[in-house]
Amino acid sequence: MTTRSGVGRYVGIEHDGHGEIAFDPQLDREVLLERSDAVDAAGVSALKGKSRALATVAHPSIMRVHDVVVGEDGVARVVVERPRGVTLVRWLESRPTLARRLGVLLAVAEGLLAVHSAGIVHGAVDDAAIMVDCDDGIRIIALLRRASGGSVEDDRRGFCALALGMSGDELRRVPRHRALLAALRQAAGPGDTPTLAALAVRLAAAKRSPRRLEAALALSAVAALGWVAARPTEHALSPAEHALSWCDDIERRHHAVWNPEVRAQVRSSLLATGVAYAEPAADAVLADLDAFAARWHRLQLVRCSSGTEGGAVAVCLYRKFDGLRTLVDSLRTVDAETIAHAVDAVVALGSPDECTEGGAALLAIAADAALTEEIRTDLVAAESLRELGRYDEARAAAERAVAAASAAGSDAALAEAQCLLAQAMFALGHEADAERLYHASFTTALAAGHDAVVARAAAELALTLARRGDLDAAETWREHALGAGARVLEPRLKGRVAAVSARLSLERAAFPDAILGYGRALEMAEQTEPLDVAAVLHARQGLAIAHGRNGDLAFALALLERNVDDTEARYGAQHPDLGRQINSVATELVALGRTNDAVVQRRRGVDILVRALGSTHADSLAARGALATDLAQTGEREPARMELRELVADAEVALGRDDPRTIGHVAELGMVEALLDHTDDAIAHLADAAARAESRFGPEHADTLGILTNLAATHMFAEHHDEARARYDEIIARTERGYGADHPRLVPVLLGAARTRRETDDRDGAIAMLERARTIMEAHVERPDRIATVDFDLAELLWDRPAARGRAVALARGALVKYGDAHARGLVSAADSAERVTQWLETHANP
Repeated sequence: MTTRSGVGRYVGIEHDGHGEIAFDPQLDREVLLERSDAVDAAGVSALKGKSRALATVAHPSIMRVHDVVVGEDGVARVVVERPRGVTLVRWLESRPTLARRLGVLLAVAEGLLAVHSAGIVHGAVDDAAIMVDCDDGIRIIALLRRASGGSVEDDRRGFCALALGMSGDELRRVPRHRALLAALRQAAGPGDTPTLAALAVRLAAAKRSPRRLEAALALSAVAALGWVAARPTEHALSPAEHALSWCDDIERRHHAVWNPEVRAQVRSSLLATGVAYAEPAADAVLADLDAFAARWHRLQLVRCSSGTEGGAVAVCLYRKFDGLRTLVDSLRTVDAETIAHAVDAVVALGSPDECTEGGAALLAIAADAALTEEIRTDLVAAESLRELGRYDEARAAAERAVAAASAAGSDAALAEAQCLLAQAMFALGHEADAERLYHASFTTALAAGHDAVVARAAAELALTLARRGDLDAAETWREHALGAGARVLEPRLKGRVAAVSARLSLERAAFPDAILGYGRALEMAEQTEPLDVAAVLHARQGLAIAHGRNGDLAFALALLERNVDDTEARYGAQHPDLGRQINSVATELVALGRTNDAVVQRRRGVDILVRALGSTHADSLAARGALATDLAQTGEREPARMELRELVADAEVALGRDDPRTIGHVAELGMVEALLDHTDDAIAHLADAAARAESRFGPEHADTLGILTNLAATHMFAEHHDEARARYDEIIARTERGYGADHPRLVPVLLGAARTRRETDDRDGAIAMLERARTIMEAHVERPDRIATVDFDLAELLWDRPAARGRAVALARGALVKYGDAHARGLVSAADSAERVTQWLETHANP
């Protein structure tokens, strides 16, 4: 409804040239109502689609979208945050310096790139579309004034016309800006080059003072690689002489880092580890290093021969070479732990082809992150050492980079250093410190405009919060990660953000969304050059889990079996990663009811892991625990119990009593003891595991709730029905607090609670629990066998109500169909369940 002034709940205050300033009484804030050209259902639908896309963009130049409302006149208005400042025309009246004008233009270009990455075009870029605040921060307005139409090329041409009008005369008078002027003039024409991203790179370089830019590039070209004894002084060599020195000396520098002698040393170091997979690992590492070094050499020669400035490209190439040098030096001394990471660490160098102008919209940030030798060397070392699994050394390098970047006042470098330190701290088990550092990195990167670090830090925060069960907060960070990731050109980072987003969908039991997210992550991983096999395997495994949760068990198994084949081809038949992938296959076989087949696979996986890593490595312990649990299900219960007792003792020594993995092994022991009817021991171990988990994670963490559910089930099977009922009720309350009243995590708890009520003759309570579980399952995509189990349990209870017998039979018949569907998808055990339902229907088919 349109009010006398305003629309809907938004009460009008005043009109200005951009729309209507209104007040939102519900959220107690002022907003801007921007009138759109959407005047019919199709237009409004298109506008809402654009608004949802724009809501994913987190960029300082873009106003947040709050709502889309339609007035009685049929015209849609977009509700956005109220912009502060003055129009661009008014700002220009203050005669700002050229540097300030270039800064504003760069902010506009970056904002347009951000919305273009989300599939949105402005369509009318001019001085009326820009607001400038007192700190020269800008906001692009009227982004959704047009429900459809316009193109990226229209925005580029409009931007160039704006830039030429603001600064064209002065750019012509400054010789070093004439290349920028020519690029703007060319881009204002009908062609498709230069792109807006290329113009942003030129603007980023142009808005710096010549002295600062040339000094930074000269320093990074000569001093950072350590090829001269001392840093150049201001009067030693001119920037042109520095560039000449670098280009004249490429052959010697390249040869010093990678040559036949060094290659032989690396191979000998890898083979000397004595691990079973040393030779295939060495072959893969050397082949990738050969390709990287050759490609870098060729691109560096091309850059030097072209005579182009290419500041961001140059810095990127310096950093790539630093990475090569750090990795090669590290691989000259390798142990059994390092070689397990060596193949992936080389791939993590990426490709020198990333250092091209096409990808330079973000590479311009690198110049700020490479101001000194110490900073750049430590940034590169922290990343390479972490990839090699040398986390203590990675932490030390990242800490040095944090200190140096803080002292230098480089926000871009500091953001990278904080993020790298957080990754190292997390790998070392310091999760709280890592979370704090990710927050700091995100804030610093946002201030620096370093989208790559914004995306990575936000993604890791989303993942951390999802693990902890705080899904609403995780959702906020996912939006930040997706917004920044959309502005990043790097497939590896895009893939990581997509995988984290998919993991959050998985935690919310939104399995179709998880399938789409992991599919996107897999698509990105397959675009990496060289191919990032580890990322491909990770994304495919996530995709398999999502399909499995969605009921496509056979397809999930096929995906995991493909991972096994790809892992063996890439890393060799004795690499620990192969053992891990085989264990994933075994887990899926258990889900399919093929436990005997799972035991065969699990034994193979355990053998590979123990031989490669030792019996007390965390991954070996996990595989041993899973094997013991599988053996218990096949009838070998006492040997399984003895193995788990030994396993718990090993884990407490190797990992510590309060390590999450140790807690899980204690819970495994309790579950096997429950199968053996050692009820007292089972309850003691499960209660111990639950107490440790609650102390470590909190009362509403998924791991805590999972162990408590198993403890309640053990009480129930031991016929401690009052104790079981009280525990189930407490778990329901905790789950509701942590996840909400309709989360699928409640389903197994409700089923247990229903059974305890059934055993205590509270049939009405049991029916209520099952009805609630069924409602939750209907709201989410669930495996058909799980829905069938609930339907049949409910049918048995409803039969005792004469008025409900018709529904009871219908539920049982539906359960029979679902069990048939599950069996067709590969679930062997569904046949037995279907037979039980069939027998029930034979005696209950006529209500």
